[in-house]
Amino acid sequence: MAHSFRPVTSSPGSVQLRGFDGMGVLLAFVGFVAIASLLSIGVAASVLVALGLHEAGRVLAHWMLGHGQTNFRFLPLITGDPISHSQPRDDTELAFLSLMGAGLSLAPMALSLSLWQVLSENGAPFSGYFLVFGTSLGAVNFLLLLPFWRLPGRSCADVVSRAFWPALAPGMAAFLGAAFLAAGLRAGSVALLLIGAYGISSIFRKPRRGTAAMSSADALIALAAYAFTLAAHFGATMMLVQAIL
Repeated sequence: MAHSFRPVTSSPGSVQLRGFDGMGVLLAFVGFVAIASLLSIGVAASVLVALGLHEAGRVLAHWMLGHGQTNFRFLPLITGDPISHSQPRDDTELAFLSLMGAGLSLAPMALSLSLWQVLSENGAPFSGYFLVFGTSLGAVNFLLLLPFWRLPGRSCADVVSRAFWPALAPGMAAFLGAAFLAAGLRAGSVALLLIGAYGISSIFRKPRRGTAAMSSADALIALAAYAFTLAAHFGATMMLVQAIL
């Protein structure tokens, strides 16, 4: 992963910080306190770091495609500024930009879980921190890869579905939204119910237009990359759920 990003890190583009203001810090603090109250301080801190790594991956992806001026957004879903004002040339680039946040997070996630496995077998008292960090990385990126409105996963699902079947992305959103609703009803979880409701509502949002569609061969590669990355982060998410339960 470091080798892949070496060319852009040796001669990076410019970056401006967005959302690092009073309101952004306040919202981040409220989120941190909420997660720490429900789970733990370690999970809350790991979630903030995971969001930063995800955004860093997307910024680096823009640099790899030659976007010199980029924005690092403190709260991506709330900050109105895009990462770059330069538009991707086609759907292939858009899929790459959408996936690289979660793609960059695969390396630290795998490293953290591997260290947890090795250290826990040797009885190291601090091994649990690596489990918390690795599974939190997986959970954050799994949620961001869901094909729901305004999430990177929706952009990737839209461009892949345009190459095969335009109704695929809304169908995925409806299916996964219904699955979260069912899981929330069964578990009595308000969080799962809210995620499911958000997923169902996203089927009424029109997909982004304006870039040239990718070829079938590129779409298959993008779909395979999306499915693999989603599955990897889902596996870590299930580890976190089991640890909490």
